[in-house]
Amino acid sequence: MTDLLSIQKGLLDWFCYEPVKLRSYESIRKLCLEIYPIKNAQDDNKKAIYQLLYPLLRSGLVEFYGNSNFRVSPTAGLLQQGKVLIYHPPLSLTERFHSILSGADIPCVALYQYTPEFIAWCFQNGISIQTFHIGRLLASLRPIHQIIADWEDDKIVDTTGYLYFNSYGRWVSNLSPNSHNVVAKKGSRHYAAKCLQLSDGRWKSIPGKKNQPDAFSLAVLYCQIQNEQELAITYDSRQGRISVRTPFFPLPIERLLFINTLFSRTNPDIFSNRTYFLDNRDFILLNKTFNRSIQSI
Repeated sequence: MTDLLSIQKGLLDWFCYEPVKLRSYESIRKLCLEIYPIKNAQDDNKKAIYQLLYPLLRSGLVEFYGNSNFRVSPTAGLLQQGKVLIYHPPLSLTERFHSILSGADIPCVALYQYTPEFIAWCFQNGISIQTFHIGRLLASLRPIHQIIADWEDDKIVDTTGYLYFNSYGRWVSNLSPNSHNVVAKKGSRHYAAKCLQLSDGRWKSIPGKKNQPDAFSLAVLYCQIQNEQELAITYDSRQGRISVRTPFFPLPIERLLFINTLFSRTNPDIFSNRTYFLDNRDFILLNKTFNRSIQSI
């Protein structure tokens, strides 16, 4: 286990120490800043929480509970083709069914072979088991532009003092004239409200992290898609693998890819390299959400 993975595991242990306690975003940010191993004053604040908390959110080990609060996700199971994936398995389950343990070398996640006795035990002990079918779940996703259409309109007249998020991931004071499909923030402060200008000139308010942790990612993806920019997401059709190399990716979708990969292979190194298994048929469904903008190689 690399140093970074060890620190991620330490953060998860902190959550698990009081599993029902809600942890505020600010308390998590401060802890991540203290334990993050790479010290760079300019980027510590952003990189620490992204490198430590967000892998736990993407994997489903930690859940967002609204109003800037997070805690360990509940114990639950997913069933797919003779395998049962259990999140946060209790010690009693681990000890009783050790002989049918199949793998998933991820902290607080275990993959078991399906048996009627195992399912009955989970039912009797209050552990919910749901069928996992990634194709159906991907087919139910809404395209990004439809999600953003539901965001609150922002009636902006004067953009003096606004900063704009450019294609290099930096906030700048100027963009080319008549630019649309841009993410902006209302001032230079880190927590300044953010907004999105659509191609027709209308503005949308970007929900804050307090209510929607990945709203900013959706806004950036929307702009990249509309401006026909590379998404830093690629799909290898021969190997059936999708690689995510961008910090701007919807958390619920990456969680589906994570879970599907745990079912597909054992011991995947998916915390660090974010490469997931996905067959061609399911990729077509996923790509509709991104307006067919994910590159296939």
